[in-house]
Amino acid sequence: THGLFFENNLVANYQKTGILLYPMPGGNQKALSNIFTNISGSGVQNGAIGIGVGENTDIENNIIQKSYRGIYNVNPSTVSSDYNLFWNIQELISGQPLIGDSNIIADPMFVKDTIPTSGGSYDFHLQAYSPAIDKGDPNILDKDGTRSDIGLYGGPLGETYTYQDLAPLAPRNLSAIVDSNNITVRW
Repeated sequence: THGLFFENNLVANYQKTGILLYPMPGGNQKALSNIFTNISGSGVQNGAIGIGVGENTDIENNIIQKSYRGIYNVNPSTVSSDYNLFWNIQELISGQPLIGDSNIIADPMFVKDTIPTSGGSYDFHLQAYSPAIDKGDPNILDKDGTRSDIGLYGGPLGETYTYQDLAPLAPRNLSAIVDSNNITVRW
């Protein structure tokens, strides 16, 4: 079987689309154990992962964050998406890809979630207690033999590392509103 397997990559800082998958004759496509972050642009077919007209596309174990759109699909009957983590996405999906029950919408809790730049200081390893730890496809194992983590360092091509238990970040955009005898705090 022929196909395209896009695995264990960091895709960051694109203006329209992170990756666009088109079919391979007689094969299938997989986007597996990647991180897509800081993908901007709000056009009709812009997003972290784009799917062209084709067959047999599986999107699993990816972290998709800080993007206008997570996944867009031209042909809705051929794409399955499961065991992914979405965070800070304006429009989760477009074009009706088949979304599984094991997707997560939560902060992935990276060690240092800064905009990746050449020579910059960032670290997309997962912190201890991340909702992405051991939440990938149960049929895919990490290098240490446990259930796959979601994201760049998960799966058989990932790496084994110690999860850091870092102190929580200070609240951002902290505000308080007094209404009658109630105080509403948001951050």
